[in-house]
Amino acid sequence: YDILVVGGGAVGTGIALDAAARGLKVACIERGDFASETSSRSTKLVWAGLKYLATAFADVLSLDRWAKDPAATWTHFVQEFQMVLHCHEERRFMTQQQRHLVYWLPIAVPFESWIKKPAPFGQPLFALFPLFAPFVFKFYDAMSGFSCPPSYIMTKDMARTKFPQLVDGLKYSMVFYEGHHNDARTNLAIALTAAQKGAHVANYIEMVDLIHDDYGHKVVGATCIDRLSGDVFDVRANKVVLAGGPFTDQLRKKEINSKNSNDNNHNRAERRYNTTNFFAYPKQQVSNSTNTPVEQQPFQ
Repeated sequence: YDILVVGGGAVGTGIALDAAARGLKVACIERGDFASETSSRSTKLVWAGLKYLATAFADVLSLDRWAKDPAATWTHFVQEFQMVLHCHEERRFMTQQQRHLVYWLPIAVPFESWIKKPAPFGQPLFALFPLFAPFVFKFYDAMSGFSCPPSYIMTKDMARTKFPQLVDGLKYSMVFYEGHHNDARTNLAIALTAAQKGAHVANYIEMVDLIHDDYGHKVVGATCIDRLSGDVFDVRANKVVLAGGPFTDQLRKKEINSKNSNDNNHNRAERRYNTTNFFAYPKQQVSNSTNTPVEQQPFQ
Protein backbone atom coordinates (compact mmCIF):
# COMPACT_ATOMS: atom_id res chain seq x y z
CA TYR A 1 0.00 0.00 0.00
CA ASP A 2 0.98 3.62 -0.42
CA ILE A 3 -0.67 4.54 2.88
CA LEU A 4 -1.90 2.55 5.87
CA VAL A 5 -4.26 4.50 8.11
CA VAL A 6 -4.63 3.19 11.65
CA GLY A 7 -7.95 4.39 13.04
CA GLY A 8 -11.43 4.35 11.52
CA GLY A 9 -12.86 7.49 13.04
CA ALA A 10 -13.87 10.57 11.10
CA VAL A 11 -10.26 11.69 10.74
CA GLY A 12 -8.89 8.29 9.76
CA THR A 13 -11.59 7.51 7.21
CA GLY A 14 -11.33 11.07 5.92
CA ILE A 15 -7.60 10.58 5.33
CA ALA A 16 -8.33 7.30 3.55
CA LEU A 17 -10.97 8.97 1.36
CA ASP A 18 -8.71 11.89 0.47
CA ALA A 19 -5.78 9.61 -0.38
CA ALA A 20 -7.91 7.16 -2.38
CA ALA A 21 -9.48 10.02 -4.32
CA ARG A 22 -5.96 11.07 -5.33
CA GLY A 23 -5.28 7.65 -6.80
CA LEU A 24 -3.19 6.22 -3.97
CA LYS A 25 -3.45 2.63 -2.82
CA VAL A 26 -4.87 2.89 0.69
CA ALA A 27 -5.71 0.60 3.60
CA CYS A 28 -7.63 1.80 6.66
CA ILE A 29 -8.07 -0.38 9.76
CA GLU A 30 -10.23 0.10 12.85
CA ARG A 31 -10.02 -2.07 15.95
CA GLY A 32 -13.73 -1.78 16.76
CA ASP A 33 -16.84 -0.44 15.07
CA PHE A 34 -16.39 2.62 12.92
CA ALA A 35 -17.01 5.75 15.04
CA SER A 36 -17.06 3.63 18.21
CA GLU A 37 -14.86 6.12 20.07
CA THR A 38 -14.47 9.91 19.83
CA SER A 39 -16.21 10.27 16.47
CA SER A 40 -19.57 9.25 17.95
CA ARG A 41 -19.25 11.44 21.05
CA SER A 42 -19.34 14.97 19.70
CA THR A 43 -22.01 17.63 20.12
CA LYS A 44 -23.43 16.41 16.79
CA LEU A 45 -23.28 20.07 15.72
CA VAL A 46 -22.10 21.33 12.35
CA TRP A 47 -21.14 24.60 13.97
CA ALA A 48 -20.30 27.87 12.21
CA GLY A 49 -18.20 29.27 15.07
CA LEU A 50 -20.26 31.74 17.07
CA LYS A 51 -17.82 31.62 20.00
CA TYR A 52 -14.87 32.45 17.73
CA LEU A 53 -16.77 35.41 16.36
CA ALA A 54 -17.23 36.63 19.93
CA THR A 55 -13.56 36.20 20.85
CA ALA A 56 -12.52 38.00 17.65
CA PHE A 57 -14.64 41.04 18.52
CA ALA A 58 -13.57 40.88 22.18
CA ASP A 59 -9.94 41.21 21.10
CA VAL A 60 -10.49 43.95 18.53
CA LEU A 61 -12.49 45.99 21.09
CA SER A 62 -9.72 45.71 23.69
CA LEU A 63 -7.79 48.97 24.08
CA ASP A 64 -4.99 47.12 25.88
CA ARG A 65 -4.39 44.85 22.90
CA TRP A 66 -4.36 47.79 20.50
CA ALA A 67 -1.86 49.60 22.72
CA LYS A 68 0.47 46.59 22.93
CA ASP A 69 0.44 45.43 19.30
CA PRO A 70 -2.11 47.00 16.94
CA ALA A 71 -0.90 45.07 13.88
CA ALA A 72 -1.17 41.69 15.60
CA THR A 73 -4.59 42.64 17.05
CA TRP A 74 -5.99 43.48 13.63
CA THR A 75 -4.40 40.45 11.97
CA HIS A 76 -5.87 38.13 14.61
CA PHE A 77 -9.32 39.67 14.16
CA VAL A 78 -9.20 39.26 10.37
CA GLN A 79 -8.00 35.66 10.65
CA GLU A 80 -10.72 34.72 13.15
CA PHE A 81 -13.42 36.46 11.11
CA GLN A 82 -12.32 34.71 7.92
CA MET A 83 -12.27 31.38 9.73
CA VAL A 84 -15.89 31.88 10.88
CA LEU A 85 -16.91 32.81 7.32
CA HIS A 86 -15.28 29.62 6.08
CA CYS A 87 -17.18 27.63 8.74
CA HIS A 88 -20.42 29.14 7.45
CA GLU A 89 -19.50 28.07 3.93
CA GLU A 90 -18.79 24.52 5.10
CA ARG A 91 -22.03 24.39 7.08
CA ARG A 92 -24.02 25.67 4.11
CA PHE A 93 -22.42 23.06 1.85
CA MET A 94 -23.23 20.22 4.25
CA THR A 95 -26.82 21.29 4.85
CA GLN A 96 -27.46 21.70 1.12
CA GLN A 97 -25.45 18.80 -0.32
CA GLN A 98 -25.70 16.26 2.52
CA ARG A 99 -29.37 16.56 3.45
CA HIS A 100 -29.61 12.88 4.31
CA LEU A 101 -27.02 13.47 7.06
CA VAL A 102 -27.42 17.10 8.18
CA TYR A 103 -30.44 19.15 9.25
CA TRP A 104 -31.09 22.40 11.11
CA LEU A 105 -31.28 22.37 14.90
CA PRO A 106 -32.78 25.25 16.92
CA ILE A 107 -30.74 26.30 19.97
CA ALA A 108 -32.27 28.44 22.72
CA VAL A 109 -30.12 30.90 24.66
CA PRO A 110 -31.98 32.04 27.81
CA PHE A 111 -31.25 35.33 29.57
CA GLU A 112 -32.01 35.76 33.27
CA SER A 113 -30.84 39.40 33.47
CA TRP A 114 -30.30 42.39 31.23
CA ILE A 115 -26.67 42.76 32.33
CA LYS A 116 -24.24 39.84 32.48
CA LYS A 117 -21.72 39.82 35.32
CA PRO A 118 -18.89 39.13 34.99
CA ALA A 119 -18.67 40.37 31.44
CA PRO A 120 -18.24 37.49 28.97
CA PHE A 121 -14.73 37.05 27.51
CA GLY A 122 -13.47 39.82 29.79
CA GLN A 123 -14.92 42.49 27.48
CA PRO A 124 -16.97 45.09 29.43
CA LEU A 125 -19.19 45.87 26.44
CA PHE A 126 -20.28 42.23 26.32
CA ALA A 127 -21.99 42.71 29.69
CA LEU A 128 -24.77 44.26 27.59
CA PHE A 129 -25.07 41.15 25.44
CA PRO A 130 -28.69 40.37 26.56
CA LEU A 131 -29.70 43.78 25.17
CA PHE A 132 -28.14 43.43 21.72
CA ALA A 133 -28.30 39.62 21.34
CA PRO A 134 -31.08 39.80 18.69
CA PHE A 135 -28.82 41.95 16.48
CA VAL A 136 -25.84 39.65 17.06
CA PHE A 137 -27.75 36.58 15.98
CA LYS A 138 -29.15 38.35 12.91
CA PHE A 139 -25.58 39.26 11.99
CA TYR A 140 -24.67 35.60 12.50
CA ASP A 141 -27.52 34.63 10.15
CA ALA A 142 -26.26 37.13 7.58
CA MET A 143 -22.77 35.62 7.60
CA SER A 144 -24.28 32.46 6.10
CA GLY A 145 -26.14 34.45 3.45
CA PHE A 146 -29.35 33.79 5.40
CA SER A 147 -29.17 30.17 4.25
CA CYS A 148 -30.20 29.01 7.74
CA PRO A 149 -33.64 29.37 9.32
CA PRO A 150 -33.90 32.87 10.84
CA SER A 151 -33.09 33.47 14.49
CA TYR A 152 -35.92 34.85 16.59
CA ILE A 153 -36.91 36.02 20.07
CA MET A 154 -38.74 33.54 22.29
CA THR A 155 -40.81 35.23 24.99
CA LYS A 156 -40.30 34.18 28.59
CA ASP A 157 -43.72 32.49 28.72
CA MET A 158 -42.99 30.43 25.61
CA ALA A 159 -39.51 29.61 26.91
CA ARG A 160 -40.87 28.40 30.25
CA THR A 161 -43.39 26.22 28.41
CA LYS A 162 -40.71 24.60 26.27
CA PHE A 163 -38.04 24.51 29.00
CA PRO A 164 -39.79 24.22 32.39
CA GLN A 165 -36.44 23.59 34.10
CA LEU A 166 -35.35 27.20 33.54
CA VAL A 167 -34.86 29.38 36.59
CA ASP A 168 -37.40 31.94 37.73
CA GLY A 169 -36.90 35.51 36.58
CA LEU A 170 -36.21 34.66 32.94
CA LYS A 171 -36.28 37.76 30.74
CA TYR A 172 -36.43 36.11 27.32
CA SER A 173 -34.61 33.60 25.11
CA MET A 174 -32.95 33.88 21.73
CA VAL A 175 -33.30 30.99 19.32
CA PHE A 176 -30.80 30.49 16.52
CA TYR A 177 -29.93 27.56 14.28
CA GLU A 178 -26.88 25.38 13.75
CA GLY A 179 -26.40 22.31 11.62
CA HIS A 180 -26.92 18.96 13.34
CA HIS A 181 -25.96 15.47 12.25
CA ASN A 182 -25.53 11.91 13.44
CA ASP A 183 -21.74 11.94 13.69
CA ALA A 184 -21.44 8.14 13.67
CA ARG A 185 -23.54 7.90 10.50
CA THR A 186 -21.44 10.61 8.88
CA ASN A 187 -18.29 8.68 9.83
CA LEU A 188 -19.68 5.51 8.27
CA ALA A 189 -20.63 7.41 5.11
CA ILE A 190 -17.03 8.65 4.80
CA ALA A 191 -15.71 5.09 5.23
CA LEU A 192 -18.09 3.74 2.59
CA THR A 193 -17.15 6.53 0.19
CA ALA A 194 -13.46 5.77 0.73
CA ALA A 195 -14.18 2.13 -0.13
CA GLN A 196 -16.03 3.23 -3.26
CA LYS A 197 -12.93 5.18 -4.26
CA GLY A 198 -10.83 2.02 -3.96
CA ALA A 199 -9.56 2.09 -0.38
CA HIS A 200 -9.44 -1.19 1.51
CA VAL A 201 -11.35 -0.45 4.70
CA ALA A 202 -11.80 -2.99 7.49
CA ASN A 203 -12.95 -2.87 11.09
CA TYR A 204 -12.17 -5.22 13.99
CA ILE A 205 -8.57 -5.17 12.77
CA GLU A 206 -6.19 -3.95 15.47
CA MET A 207 -2.61 -2.80 15.07
CA VAL A 208 -0.45 -4.59 17.64
CA ASP A 209 2.97 -3.38 16.50
CA LEU A 210 4.74 -1.29 13.90
CA ILE A 211 7.11 -2.88 11.42
CA HIS A 212 10.48 -1.14 10.93
CA ASP A 213 12.99 -1.48 8.13
CA ASP A 214 16.25 -3.42 8.60
CA TYR A 215 17.95 -0.35 10.03
CA GLY A 216 15.16 0.33 12.50
CA HIS A 217 14.79 3.92 11.34
CA LYS A 218 11.69 3.81 9.15
CA VAL A 219 8.21 2.38 9.70
CA VAL A 220 7.24 0.23 6.73
CA GLY A 221 3.97 -1.27 7.92
CA ALA A 222 2.11 -2.75 10.87
CA THR A 223 1.44 -6.11 12.42
CA CYS A 224 -2.30 -6.55 12.84
CA ILE A 225 -4.69 -8.97 14.46
CA ASP A 226 -8.18 -9.88 13.34
CA ARG A 227 -10.13 -9.45 16.59
CA LEU A 228 -12.85 -11.83 15.37
CA SER A 229 -10.74 -14.76 14.14
CA GLY A 230 -7.52 -14.12 16.03
CA ASP A 231 -5.43 -14.27 12.85
CA VAL A 232 -2.21 -12.22 12.92
CA PHE A 233 -0.80 -10.73 9.71
CA ASP A 234 1.38 -7.91 8.41
CA VAL A 235 0.27 -4.95 6.33
CA ARG A 236 3.11 -3.27 4.43
CA ALA A 237 2.90 0.39 3.42
CA ASN A 238 5.19 3.21 2.35
CA LYS A 239 3.57 5.50 4.89
CA VAL A 240 1.67 4.75 8.10
CA VAL A 241 -0.72 7.34 9.51
CA LEU A 242 -1.78 7.01 13.15
CA ALA A 243 -5.29 8.47 13.46
CA GLY A 244 -6.30 7.13 16.85
CA GLY A 245 -7.67 10.32 18.35
CA PRO A 246 -6.93 10.45 22.11
CA PHE A 247 -5.43 6.96 21.82
CA THR A 248 -2.78 8.06 19.33
CA ASP A 249 -0.10 8.39 22.01
CA GLN A 250 -0.57 4.73 22.89
CA LEU A 251 0.01 3.89 19.24
CA ARG A 252 3.06 6.15 19.05
CA LYS A 253 4.69 4.25 21.90
CA LYS A 254 5.30 1.55 19.31
CA GLU A 255 7.58 4.10 17.66
CA ILE A 256 8.71 6.78 20.17
CA ASN A 257 7.99 7.99 23.70
CA SER A 258 5.73 10.99 23.95
CA LYS A 259 3.90 13.21 26.39
CA ASN A 260 0.32 12.83 27.49
CA SER A 261 -2.24 13.63 24.83
CA ASN A 262 -5.18 15.96 25.04
CA ASP A 263 -8.70 15.08 24.12
CA ASN A 264 -11.05 17.32 22.21
CA ASN A 265 -14.43 15.88 23.15
CA HIS A 266 -17.52 18.05 23.08
CA ASN A 267 -20.73 17.54 24.86
CA ARG A 268 -24.31 18.47 24.31
CA ALA A 269 -25.08 21.21 26.81
CA GLU A 270 -22.54 23.99 26.52
CA ARG A 271 -22.17 27.30 28.36
CA ARG A 272 -21.50 30.27 26.11
CA TYR A 273 -21.54 33.92 27.21
CA ASN A 274 -22.17 32.60 30.76
CA THR A 275 -25.52 31.35 29.47
CA THR A 276 -26.74 27.78 29.05
CA ASN A 277 -27.74 26.67 25.56
CA PHE A 278 -30.47 24.07 25.27
CA PHE A 279 -30.94 21.75 22.34
CA ALA A 280 -32.56 18.37 22.02
CA TYR A 281 -30.71 15.08 21.74
CA PRO A 282 -32.29 11.72 22.58
CA LYS A 283 -31.96 10.86 26.30
CA GLN A 284 -28.60 12.60 26.67
CA GLN A 285 -27.15 15.80 28.10
CA VAL A 286 -23.43 16.43 28.02
CA SER A 287 -21.08 19.36 28.73
CA ASN A 288 -18.16 20.76 26.79
CA SER A 289 -14.60 19.77 27.71
CA THR A 290 -11.64 20.69 25.51
CA ASN A 291 -7.92 20.09 25.95
CA THR A 292 -8.02 18.25 29.26
CA PRO A 293 -5.62 15.38 30.06
CA VAL A 294 -6.89 11.94 29.14
CA GLU A 295 -6.68 8.96 31.45
CA GLN A 296 -6.27 6.45 28.66
CA GLN A 297 -8.00 3.15 29.25
CA PRO A 298 -7.27 -0.13 27.48
CA PHE A 299 -9.66 -0.91 24.63
CA GLN A 300 -12.39 -3.40 25.50
